[in-house]
Amino acid sequence: MRRFCFFLSVIALALFFLRRPVLLHTQMPRVYQTARHLLLPLGYRSFARLSGWAGFAETAGYWSIRALEAETASSPEHVNAAFIEKISHRYGVPLQLSYRIIWIESRGHHTGPDGKVITSAKGALGIMQIMPDTARELHINPLQARENIQGGLMYLARLSRKYKGNWHKAIAAYNWGQGHIDSAVVQFGENWHNALPHESASYLTQARADNR
Repeated sequence: MRRFCFFLSVIALALFFLRRPVLLHTQMPRVYQTARHLLLPLGYRSFARLSGWAGFAETAGYWSIRALEAETASSPEHVNAAFIEKISHRYGVPLQLSYRIIWIESRGHHTGPDGKVITSAKGALGIMQIMPDTARELHINPLQARENIQGGLMYLARLSRKYKGNWHKAIAAYNWGQGHIDSAVVQFGENWHNALPHESASYLTQARADNR
């Protein structure tokens, strides 16, 4: 535990200096930029993992996006917290829920260590883990991070409208599929959640928080 706390202290101190260019940038611009590129994502990812470990999926999602922001700073596919807020507002998805889904689906990663877009065993793609058929339906390119996020939140909003604002059903359908949720509602009525497999039940518990 002492080593873990020491590690977090070092990361926090590094972030303190790296976010204040006047302290380092004017003296050692090249070293500063290199350190910033390497340490900022590391620090943000550490905060995300710690938040996730503590059970705060929303906070973990936020820090994972801050890490992605630092990692994609010079990319045309730059993603930041302002973009998440903008798209969430556009589609009427609670911002807290957007961050939770991002964390649960991919831990805020769009690509893996090999640089390729992360793909699940079932073929779901990218940061929001969108299935190819769903991507085609939404007319988005799931291989592009910004479009992947936009598509995921658009789809979540559609599910919410389908289930008349019931975010619990929308969240469960995002994970398990609309067909399964529809069948569960027909079979169990208001107790539809009893039909959820363990994975989907856990997903719903992590994602729902105060969303109804």
